[in-house]
Amino acid sequence: MHKRKINFLLNNQLITFLLAIYICGFIFGVFFKDKPIAVELENTNKTFSTFLNIFCMHYWYFFVIWLMGLCTIGFLINILINFFRSFVFAVVISTVIKVSFRVFILLLISEIIIFLPIFIYLLYLSTFLSISNFLNVFSKKRILVPFNTKNYLNIMLFITCMLIIYSIILLVI
Repeated sequence: MHKRKINFLLNNQLITFLLAIYICGFIFGVFFKDKPIAVELENTNKTFSTFLNIFCMHYWYFFVIWLMGLCTIGFLINILINFFRSFVFAVVISTVIKVSFRVFILLLISEIIIFLPIFIYLLYLSTFLSISNFLNVFSKKRILVPFNTKNYLNIMLFITCMLIIYSIILLVI
């Protein structure tokens, strides 16, 4: 069997594709919302259970994306999660801007600085590994992926720490 090596660090087409899906989901979320949603922002108790709710609400995206990197057809699920996450964020943003501009700005900044980079990074690695697995199963040529599962687990641990920081910021907002 022939082996070929793909440079996963410089795969600009995959990054562009994932960002395009994210932007499309965001546009759909902003413009295709049915009815205006009435939201009241109240000062809720900033307790540990609130922190856990925020953390768990966001962690499942990362865990499922990470898990799909180990699956052969996980790239399809990753694309759907990417679109769904950006759609939901757009709906939240378009609702919050009508209630509080300050919360809107803080939410948008925390999303752009913390959440989006780690989300796209894990999404990229997971999608790349899944596509590589898919091509290794259904192609005559084998693909050497310069990446091991120990590094993949360490990335998930780093992303968990960053998500804890993101959850604390959302709790403070």
